[in-house]
Amino acid sequence: MSIYWREIFRGKSPLRAGMNSMLAETGEWSGRILDIGGIGSSRPSYIPCLHIADHAVIETVNIDADAKPTMIADASAIPCADNIYDAAWCFNVLEHVSDPGVVLSEACRVLKPGARLLMCTPFLIRVHGHPNDYRRFTEAALRLELEKAGFSIETIKPIHGGPFIAAAHQVQPVLPHILSLINIIWSTGLDRIVGTFRPWTRTAWPLGYLTIARKLK
Repeated sequence: MSIYWREIFRGKSPLRAGMNSMLAETGEWSGRILDIGGIGSSRPSYIPCLHIADHAVIETVNIDADAKPTMIADASAIPCADNIYDAAWCFNVLEHVSDPGVVLSEACRVLKPGARLLMCTPFLIRVHGHPNDYRRFTEAALRLELEKAGFSIETIKPIHGGPFIAAAHQVQPVLPHILSLINIIWSTGLDRIVGTFRPWTRTAWPLGYLTIARKLK
């Protein structure tokens, strides 16, 4: 069974399942890694999906002390020196910060030249505060913000993109698991059929985006 369907059967949303399955295709992550908005008190669902080198060291920064991060701090002012991390992750965080440009600039600052930033951002999702919910990003907006912060874009991929799975994702939180599962399976089939005749629908309703950017040398 694929990572995507394994996560769906476990009750994850299409967005989260799609994100986790795509993370498995991002290559190996090694060295000193900063997980922006990460959790140190438990093992997030995305960790088993990433190819993490045995010698890698993962540090976290989060404003929530209950998450038990390595650093309790706002991502707009990361309390560490310049050019010290080999990679950074930022999963479903950027929509919760008041100034995403500052956060991306901080991520760029602490990364070594040429280091990668792996980021996931939701697009079609209900309002959810942690503690606040400010915005959604299109591909064009992500490119603009990352380039302004000092990154070059390697890839921006939509997480899903069909109208039916987008609708199924919206109603999942209010349905019993079995009904949601049926709805997701049905919607996936319908999107494949529609996408065959109208290819533009495959990317017109993204649930989110997975982005890899690299700090300019």
